[in-house]
Amino acid sequence: MKNIFVVAIFTFFSLSFLPSSAQAVDRPLSFGMSGQDVTAMQNELIAKGYLTTGKNTGYFGALTETAIKNFQCDQGIACSTATGGYGNFGPRTKAVLFSSDAVFVSSISTTTKRPLEFSGWIPYWRSSTGTQDVLPHLSQLTSVMPFTYTVKTDGTIFEASDMSEEPWKSFMAEAKKKRVRVIPTVMWGNGDAIHA
Repeated sequence: MKNIFVVAIFTFFSLSFLPSSAQAVDRPLSFGMSGQDVTAMQNELIAKGYLTTGKNTGYFGALTETAIKNFQCDQGIACSTATGGYGNFGPRTKAVLFSSDAVFVSSISTTTKRPLEFSGWIPYWRSSTGTQDVLPHLSQLTSVMPFTYTVKTDGTIFEASDMSEEPWKSFMAEAKKKRVRVIPTVMWGNGDAIHA
């Protein structure tokens, strides 16, 4: 009986000094990062119903970013790119996610008033007319993805349009003013080469 009591006390003290999930995340996290702290964050997102079970990969990819955005919007932390930190896991999001007092409303099971994200593509072969067509509508977009890169037949990336020159330079300055992300994109239309 004495041995069981000693083991129970040892176990209690051992468990009380283990770091909590919240303590396991000690740095701000954002898209592209990986590590045990990302896994700890993903575990909480799964527990709260924002990320699907089994998606605690330790990599902060598109699914995790969407889960964070949904969580932030549902909890009133941030709900658009106009709000700093939207889609990133910083101190404020951490405090709410790891709080035992917060009331969680999972976006997976409810309808929320989250704004839709709208994106547009501009092909490099229409950079002049494409940018002029999009400029009046920038405030309606979340992001613009110019096809400025292609893939050569040998599989190497080719810069088909220099984004440091006009019309891209002015276009990106205007997009920045309106808080619209500009994401240079690779366009590859050779199906046989893609599959090879």
